[in-house]
Amino acid sequence: MRQPKLYKIGLEDIFFNVWVFWRWFFYAVWQGTLLCYLAFFTLDTSSSGNGMLGCLSNDGNFIFGTIVCVVNLKVLVSSYQYTIISVAAALTGIVLFFVLFSWMSFWTAYDLTGNV
Repeated sequence: MRQPKLYKIGLEDIFFNVWVFWRWFFYAVWQGTLLCYLAFFTLDTSSSGNGMLGCLSNDGNFIFGTIVCVVNLKVLVSSYQYTIISVAAALTGIVLFFVLFSWMSFWTAYDLTGNV
């Protein structure tokens, strides 16, 4: 309140206005469409080692994993200042997702006795 010039960019809607909102909205729609296209038209036609074709579960897992990567990298690219903490948090989020995903996939594929 003592330095009103610091609030100038917020009052003039420099970094957030209608144009910025719709630009980010269409970026999100374009990226989501591209990810769905890649998942549905490439993974569904592939087969695994046991002869099974891709399924909706594989598509969803792929899309969710790529969204985690895209969002974390988009936060880094859109940042004005890079610190060790912000870069480490984004990269840790990506790595932690894949570690936990692998760990949970292992335990859902096998019960505690090791039977399939």
